[in-house]
Amino acid sequence: MKRHFRIFGPQPERDVDDELTSHVEMHVAYLVARGRPPDDARAEALRRFGDMDRVRLECESLEHQKARTMTRVRMLDEFVQDIHWAFRSLGRKPAFLVVTVLSLALGIGANAAIFSVVNAYLFRPLPVRDAGRLAVVAQVSRGDATPGNVSYLNYEDVRHLAPGVIDDAVLFQSSAVGARPRGADDAERVYIDLVSGNYFQMLGVAPEAGAMFTAEQVARKEPLVVLDYRYWQRRFHGDRTIVGAAIQLNGIPFTVAGVAEQRFTGTEEMIVADAFVPITTAALLVPREEGMLSDRTWSSSRVLAHLRPGVTIAQARGALTALANQLRTQYPELDPGFNFVTALEVN
Repeated sequence: MKRHFRIFGPQPERDVDDELTSHVEMHVAYLVARGRPPDDARAEALRRFGDMDRVRLECESLEHQKARTMTRVRMLDEFVQDIHWAFRSLGRKPAFLVVTVLSLALGIGANAAIFSVVNAYLFRPLPVRDAGRLAVVAQVSRGDATPGNVSYLNYEDVRHLAPGVIDDAVLFQSSAVGARPRGADDAERVYIDLVSGNYFQMLGVAPEAGAMFTAEQVARKEPLVVLDYRYWQRRFHGDRTIVGAAIQLNGIPFTVAGVAEQRFTGTEEMIVADAFVPITTAALLVPREEGMLSDRTWSSSRVLAHLRPGVTIAQARGALTALANQLRTQYPELDPGFNFVTALEVN
């Protein structure tokens, strides 16, 4: 009776407990009626019943299976009833049927258009050299299997992984800053990518004007900036004399080293950066980022690696796991569950 009057649906554990308790109590009552003291009767009933926990687990498993089966049957029955009701309703109102079909057609068309945009920005190969060998490298920690950003020091170790696995790796992270070009009265909000010194070299990005900054300049923390082609056209109308001039980023003068070629749109999926600056100048732009380059637990950047020709993603994962094991031993400050994960950027 309790089972049939439950308000919140099937409760297999409660049902099994009720059944087992009922059986034991009935046997206790039987033994008491035959003259056994209540305590002795209960002990004898439990002894004859056997392993109560094992029986409970088996019964609960059966009850769960029954509940799942009944739920599926009920859902299928309700679905069939809904379909019948929908067709009967639409048959009685043909005008509504026409409107419904048109609405679905428009919705499907809109979704197709959205997918075209997403496909263009998320799934197409990056316009860089050897895009098919690019692999995303991320970090995971204990209790959180979601891939996350990588610290600068861990990136340096990934970059120098066994040369038989990875050719090179780049690091980047996005930020928003205030930019004030020469002659401008007010600053404007722009998006920049803070990048490693080998960023343009590994990705094979050529300059449209001027030059890309070098790894040596980045190591010296020179305040240089490379403009995106679209930002250069929009803000400076393609003026080549901007190369060598200074623009202020968050109030700090940065010298324009060059302009990236038109085909390059950065390495972020949905954001086209307006400019690129060395990761080593992050503390100039945002003072609180001062510890980024020296704190191994400061995970704020994304990493792309070029796998060597013929290296599979499984081989890369094995090498990265071995590196993570080594780093956990070498640096106790890392999370005990720290590990690297990777996946191909372009399949």
